[in-house]
Amino acid sequence: MAALMITLIACALAATGGRWWQIAAVAARHGIAGQVSILAGVALVALAAGWLGQTTHEEVAGRGMMLFLAIALLLAGGSALWPVRPLHPKLEASVRGPVSGFVIALAALISDSGPFIILAAAAWTGEWMLAAAGGAAGLAAAAVAAFMLPANSMSDWITGARRTAGALFLIVGAVTALAALGLL
Repeated sequence: MAALMITLIACALAATGGRWWQIAAVAARHGIAGQVSILAGVALVALAAGWLGQTTHEEVAGRGMMLFLAIALLLAGGSALWPVRPLHPKLEASVRGPVSGFVIALAALISDSGPFIILAAAAWTGEWMLAAAGGAAGLAAAAVAAFMLPANSMSDWITGARRTAGALFLIVGAVTALAALGLL
């Protein structure tokens, strides 16, 4: 159950306001088909990350996997604190339909923090199905928020929420790392 809650909350916070989130908002302009393509990409990436995490858990077990999760949280915190530029007009124009939206959003999602958090949580707990389900639900919640806002709308409250989440990730990641090293 820990894997479900960790990935649900962490993926929702890490994805909101990022590059993938902006691309999801642009793809949502293509109606239900664009939105379904984004959610299909979320499901695909969450399942793949969860399965890779389970494979890692079977190969390497122990306290190192908790440190792996701490690293994922620390990196998510760093990326959330990094400024996000608006989408380049060429990138925005390349999302012409559901298929191109799926491919571009999938590429952006793979390089985002969410899949790494899912992989690390699955590797730590060994519960890859719960980690994948929680991660998919968290990413889907972030995508639905992106669907409801206009594309390229990085308002002050979204930026503030992203920075607050980044600081929270750094604190939780540091505490998790200290616990994994036996210093806490």
